[in-house]
Amino acid sequence: MDNDFPFVCFSPEALENPEGDVPFCDGLEDFSRNLTEQSLIEFFEGRFRWHWYPILSAGFNSFSIHSDLTTLLHGEKLHEAIGWAALIASREDGRRFIAALALLSFLCRQEPTPKEVPSLTEHFMEIRERVTRNAIDPNISFWFSKIALYQLNSGAMPHGYNGDFDRGGLNAPVK
Repeated sequence: MDNDFPFVCFSPEALENPEGDVPFCDGLEDFSRNLTEQSLIEFFEGRFRWHWYPILSAGFNSFSIHSDLTTLLHGEKLHEAIGWAALIASREDGRRFIAALALLSFLCRQEPTPKEVPSLTEHFMEIRERVTRNAIDPNISFWFSKIALYQLNSGAMPHGYNGDFDRGGLNAPVK
């Protein structure tokens, strides 16, 4: 979709050292093939407890803490995961929202040919409102912009949206 990086502004949160082993690391290929809404919630919860910030930086490298899963998902399984992640993000606030929003953003960026995901179309405006309400991280607007781009490229008008159906209109308003 876009040639971009996992974040725009460096956050010191990305340097926090997680404790213990990465949850859901072993058997991730089987896990991804059998992914369900419940198992994605468990994945999100496990990774959130391990390292709440969606980016981990070590030395000169930074990466999404979800990239090992998101890169394994394709086709219908990826579309299902986008819908489930939209539902998760629509229910969260604060740090949990930032983590859920980033997971959704990274999933959306995995799809080379966006198509409508009904759960995202339904919850898009809730998520957009939460971006403004939870603007406690400099990367939140960037991550949401990738979701807005996905929605725009899918051609599906978000439920309850009455603005211009373009990239600028779908992005979250700046306070």
